[in-house]
Amino acid sequence: MTKPQHTDPAGTSPRPHYRTIAVHLVRGLPPGVSADRLPPAWKIARWYQIPLSMAQFVRRAATTRLRPPLQLLPGDPGCPAWARVAADLRDGIREGRLSGRLPGRKALAAAYGVGTDTVGKALEMLAEEHLVEARQGQQGTFVSRDPGVRAEAEAAARAWDGERP
Repeated sequence: MTKPQHTDPAGTSPRPHYRTIAVHLVRGLPPGVSADRLPPAWKIARWYQIPLSMAQFVRRAATTRLRPPLQLLPGDPGCPAWARVAADLRDGIREGRLSGRLPGRKALAAAYGVGTDTVGKALEMLAEEHLVEARQGQQGTFVSRDPGVRAEAEAAARAWDGERP
């Protein structure tokens, strides 16, 4: 296995970036190897002649590369809380149960049993989908008024959920 060489911008050190080493390490493994089969950090440090602290970053980056991609399905137990909150609010908007001004972040957090930051992330996702908007001069978050934008957002949400438009 040849070692990747990369010099820093100043040209002083031939030490490659830890992500470059992680990619090299993962490519050198046989297909189908899981993250628990990675060599320990001390072996990585010895192979690549890098400090142990950098080898720990390399191992962590290689572990991340070997991890399967995260599936964000709101019904799964491993799904992030913000995705579940966003899915429930999205369904409420689609079905017409939610309109006008939405409850505040504290009220939504209490209703869903999550933190206000989690509700904030869910509202950001819905704002990116153009389902809700924060209007200037008014406090709170409102369901979008523009039906064309809402129809377009609902079609995008259906595509995200795996449904046909």
